[in-house]
Amino acid sequence: MSRIVGIIAMLFGFILLVLSMPDHWPTWGVKVERAPIHSVQEVQIDTSDVDVHIVEEDREDLAVTLEGNTEVKLTPQGTGLGILITRKPLSLFPCDAVAVIHLPQTYGRNISIAANHGEVTLAGLSEQHKLGLKRLNVRVDHGELALTDVTLEDLQFAMDKGRLLIRQSSLGNSTMKIQSGKVDLNKVNGRLYTELSTGVFEADSVTSDNAELTVGKGDISLSQFTGDWNASLSAGHMIVKGGSGGKGVVTIDKGDFNLASFKGKLETTINKGNMNISDFSGDFKSSIINGNFNAQRMMAGEGVIDAGNGKINISDYTGGLQADLQKGQINIGLKEAVKAIEVKAASGDITFGLPPNGDFTIDASAVKGMVDNGSRLSNTGGAGNNKTLHAISGQGVVPIRLNSNDGDIHIHSKGGSDSR
Repeated sequence: MSRIVGIIAMLFGFILLVLSMPDHWPTWGVKVERAPIHSVQEVQIDTSDVDVHIVEEDREDLAVTLEGNTEVKLTPQGTGLGILITRKPLSLFPCDAVAVIHLPQTYGRNISIAANHGEVTLAGLSEQHKLGLKRLNVRVDHGELALTDVTLEDLQFAMDKGRLLIRQSSLGNSTMKIQSGKVDLNKVNGRLYTELSTGVFEADSVTSDNAELTVGKGDISLSQFTGDWNASLSAGHMIVKGGSGGKGVVTIDKGDFNLASFKGKLETTINKGNMNISDFSGDFKSSIINGNFNAQRMMAGEGVIDAGNGKINISDYTGGLQADLQKGQINIGLKEAVKAIEVKAASGDITFGLPPNGDFTIDASAVKGMVDNGSRLSNTGGAGNNKTLHAISGQGVVPIRLNSNDGDIHIHSKGGSDSR
């Protein structure tokens, strides 16, 4: 009995010694498998519990290099080539399982990948020498897909849980569907269709003439996005920084929307949440059922705001504006009068700041409240009239109309002397 105990103790000690020296774990060497590929139209990769890296090289055949506790089976399938990569069963050592697939630079056709619990990467030689494919079809259960320096005509991607990382790549037409995880795009172009049930979507320096983005619960961040995009968010927050030359459409059921330094067209619909805008140039149309519209330094061709309950706060505004509020407060500071402005409040006060000079005519009326004229302009509607205001600055070219059904209107201005 004591001999058995001694043997067990020695074996246990040996295992502890090996585990304490990971640099000396056995790796069973590096194994390489090869297959001709000149007539192959699609490479079909099936992998489980193995990290797979696909690279492009100056070669004529396909090679698979195995490291660690990994095995591979290459099977020709008509015009396709099947590659089955798995971790060896019953391993006593926790070695990394890695496979590197070496593609010829001249391949350029189709690849399909089914991966479970592992990392899959595709990389070109450089940003100037990208890995090119007609179609890439990837299905990941749990894991990560990373594309770097890749050019595709078509991308089809589906993932249950994990991360999608794309850098310096052209995607052509792409469809990406993720249940839970993170999508991270940088220096990417193409037509993008993305569905993300739960998680985070981040895009930096992306160009797309048609990007469709649907997120259930999570956050969206677009930085320096060029082109048209349409984003829908059930619950969460969305941030847009920079971008020009396109049209952005936003629909948020519950959450805030923040936009800065944007040039283009913008349409927003928010059921419950706030909208914050700064340094905007272009046409916009915004609908907020419950929440506030906050903006500064806006130069709009035409602007439309349709608000339910909340506040409209705008400073340094230039351009046409039609604002309609059901209940709340409106505060607008006009930098320059260049196009017609009409502001209405069903229930609530309106505070309007006039520019120091300009050619405009202002008409204000408060049905159940008062019009407080603290501006430099005289009311030509009659002395002692606190229900309406009619005043002209300069040539009176641009019409400004203010109306509150149940609330007061406060008008003020800074500087200037051109009034009559």
